[in-house]
Amino acid sequence: ATSTMLLQAPLHLHLLLMQAVRAGARTPWPRLRRLVHAAPPRSLGLEEIGRMTTPQSQPYNPGQYFIHRLLGYRGVVLLPWRTRLFTYPELPANTEFGGSSSIGGVNNVRELRPVSRANVSDGAWFYQSLCDARDLRAHKKSGIGTMNWTHKGHMAGVDYVDHADIIPYTPERIYNFEHEWFPSFFVPPRQDHPPTQSADSRSYLMPTRALEAWQATATERLAHCNMFRAKSRDIQITVMPTFDGLVRDAHGQIGPKPYVWFYKVTIENFGRPVQLNSRSWQVHDGKGSIQVFQGRGVVGSYPTFEQADSAFQYTSFVTLASPTGYMGGSYMFSEIYAGENRSLPFEVEIPTFQLDAPLETSPAAPIP
Repeated sequence: ATSTMLLQAPLHLHLLLMQAVRAGARTPWPRLRRLVHAAPPRSLGLEEIGRMTTPQSQPYNPGQYFIHRLLGYRGVVLLPWRTRLFTYPELPANTEFGGSSSIGGVNNVRELRPVSRANVSDGAWFYQSLCDARDLRAHKKSGIGTMNWTHKGHMAGVDYVDHADIIPYTPERIYNFEHEWFPSFFVPPRQDHPPTQSADSRSYLMPTRALEAWQATATERLAHCNMFRAKSRDIQITVMPTFDGLVRDAHGQIGPKPYVWFYKVTIENFGRPVQLNSRSWQVHDGKGSIQVFQGRGVVGSYPTFEQADSAFQYTSFVTLASPTGYMGGSYMFSEIYAGENRSLPFEVEIPTFQLDAPLETSPAAPIP
């Protein structure tokens, strides 16, 4: 039963169950034992939330319930969209991904790999999704980066999910999801209108006109979004940049750097336990300006990745003086050992990604 039953519990017990099943384990109890030792005794109550259904190669429909494979939260699909995925060839572990030089007045900065080196897939499916607020409150790694940003503010609990990270399930209670917009976007199916999809892909939810209006707006924005991915030293970085628009002051005037992009970074570890220590970014605009930003950690945190398949994501933004540009960089990691020991830091590539304002007609930036 543990291969199909999804359980709700603190610290995402349902995620641990799915990890054990995905790894081919006969029983998930070794991972559950770690959870029992880490969690307070009173927080171990279990509740069945649904049954896992067969993952599919075809795109999922709006209203599909799922568990996020990496972050463990419960989600529901709002909108599937097909995008271009730029994947950089993985370099050998002992290979530096670029040469050192002085860039933007900063010495010993790694040169970015040009976008032309990436392999491009035109058929990658991603999903704009709602995230269950109960899970976001329980786990910081889920909450960071699950936002739909605009320069007017943001709506928490919206994520952009790779098809491979969708673990579909049928909920025990069909209309059991906590998000402020969920009742506006979905209603339970009528008795005379059963699901039309197959048993493994039915959503059980009916979209509202509000969701259809949301999808029309989101489709227009997401049509210009590409994904960029690089893997080095057993750590994979995926970046999704989104053009947000022009920022104007209270008088309607455009400032010196009015073009705004938000970008979501997903970091996934496939190897030994590590910790992210620092970051280094390069930002190139269409006017030839180059800026280098370096600092400790990311978004005020030093995330640790203490087991294979652990992940972290966050959202940030960048402003440019021109409607096009590109950026990329690297993170510095160190291995985690018992006690306070740390290995020598090692560098992991952040893929170079394009920043293009879709509605501008100005000359394009010199994309490498």
